[in-house]
Amino acid sequence: MFHDERPFAVRFEGEEGWVYTDDNGNVDAEPKSILKTRKAIQYAYVEGIRRGYYEYMTGHHRNFLNCVKSRSQTTSAPEIAHRSTTVCHIGNLCLRLGRRLKWDPQTEQFTNDPQANRMISRAMRAPWHL
Repeated sequence: MFHDERPFAVRFEGEEGWVYTDDNGNVDAEPKSILKTRKAIQYAYVEGIRRGYYEYMTGHHRNFLNCVKSRSQTTSAPEIAHRSTTVCHIGNLCLRLGRRLKWDPQTEQFTNDPQANRMISRAMRAPWHL
């Protein structure tokens, strides 16, 4: 998952190709057609203006709070936020366990590692429950 050529960059590899991004907001992919998908465009652009990582994240926090108050739609869909966060958690688990993990986005489970699946969530404290 990590890209060796640049220290603050990451390369995600999947069944249909790869996507690369860094802290400056640079994005590349192979095949290039991946960048033409709606989801890829939504990641890199907000209201038609390309922004760097820190400005982009600050805007998301403020946008979320404003939308809670106004009950309007957020700039990024909750599903995209969920999937983006999931990728970060998967990367952290790979680092912690020191091995490759295979993720099934439909079931939101690892297909090759029961130990990693146990680390996805933790027991809730009383009186909280689902």
